[in-house]
Amino acid sequence: MKKSVGIAIWRLVWLPCAAALALWVLLFAVYYGHAAYQKVQAVRHTSAFLHELKQEEFRQAVTHYGEPLDGEGLRLLHEREAFKLADYGHVRAEFDDGCVCVVHAELTFETKAKMVETDAIITLRKGKKPGQVCAITPSGVERGEIPELDAWNRIVCGHDDL
Repeated sequence: MKKSVGIAIWRLVWLPCAAALALWVLLFAVYYGHAAYQKVQAVRHTSAFLHELKQEEFRQAVTHYGEPLDGEGLRLLHEREAFKLADYGHVRAEFDDGCVCVVHAELTFETKAKMVETDAIITLRKGKKPGQVCAITPSGVERGEIPELDAWNRIVCGHDDL
């Protein structure tokens, strides 16, 4: 009799607990697996977009980026001011507050006078495609000291407050 009571208790208590724990582990894995997939998508789309800008394929970049980007403004900035994206690197997406909404990257711009290295914050929009690409004014440089960087931020970020 004691053996059957022990088995009944095990079935009533431990089996449901084990099933609940297994379900929780599964949900946890799916949730963070999906977040990891979104990070990969965000980095892939952002890298493709930055590559198009580096290659001066502004029309393709506008197609990839979407409507808000002023491709003509970028082309004019490149032609008139000799300001272009020379290189990019360390593209990484962040998972925060339940979404992958921001990507960080290091950008190197070529100006008439010198190379400018800066960090950038890239917001993501639907489809994990780049939204605003905001270049942060490098430390030790006064805001407005590099007018081409301010022009970049007006065109691609929407303002020049960074």
